[in-house]
Amino acid sequence: MEKQASEAREAPDRKKLLEAIENAQKAINGGVRDFSFSIHEKTGEIVVRIIDRESKEVIRQIPAEEMLRIAENLQTLEGENRPGLLLKQEA
Repeated sequence: MEKQASEAREAPDRKKLLEAIENAQKAINGGVRDFSFSIHEKTGEIVVRIIDRESKEVIRQIPAEEMLRIAENLQTLEGENRPGLLLKQEA
């Protein structure tokens, strides 16, 4: 209970976070490539995409989609109270 209260105090206000993302995006964009900042809905992670301005192709995404899916799955496992499921060795 105390841990949750502590985490809630440390978590940035979503509105302030979105404003910071928007400001960073305005400051960085220019040149041949654009940067896109967003918040992944299911994990709450900040996602940065580097986009080719002409083709609109995503050149790079940080974290990668695969890592976001792994994070989602780990959160699901934690929610199901199944720790240690990733371990394959026995003691």
